[in-house]
Amino acid sequence: MFTTEDIKKRTYRGETHFKIDENRDWLRTPLGGSINHSIDSNAEINLVEENIRGLTTKRDIGKDEKIMVFLRFTRVLNCLITHNPVYRYLSI
Repeated sequence: MFTTEDIKKRTYRGETHFKIDENRDWLRTPLGGSINHSIDSNAEINLVEENIRGLTTKRDIGKDEKIMVFLRFTRVLNCLITHNPVYRYLSI
């Protein structure tokens, strides 16, 4: 996703994920599904309300620059099926 205008540091850009209740996994919004990923991120996804995550810029971002977040790896052990660790991305 590229910017169409300059965006200032610490600007909230919108909801990326939401939960209907604590028994369900996070659901992505269209914004959450279109964010690029990079170790050199210029934005972050944080909890903004109890069941809502949102995108906020970490630094000034220039026009036509990609908005990118860093995804952390979470290790999930799945011994019953594969006997090997399975890695998956989480945007938290």
